[in-house]
Amino acid sequence: QWAELDHLLDHGAAQWMIWEAEPMPEIREALAERGLDIIVVSPCSTPPPSGDFLDVMRENAAAIRAAFQSAR
Repeated sequence: QWAELDHLLDHGAAQWMIWEAEPMPEIREALAERGLDIIVVSPCSTPPPSGDFLDVMRENAAAIRAAFQSAR
């Protein structure tokens, strides 16, 4: 799958990969070597330990907003 990702990156620009949870450090490192940052976006498939669904979606929006702002 790394070869397929490398092929996709060769044929199109990408800055981020979206993950549902924090990836393992070795995955994060392999993506960083390819110039990709990670945005963790929770699908909130189960009730969060604190807050509610909208709180999780606000956190997701903030994570995406921060990535776009740092890219400017």
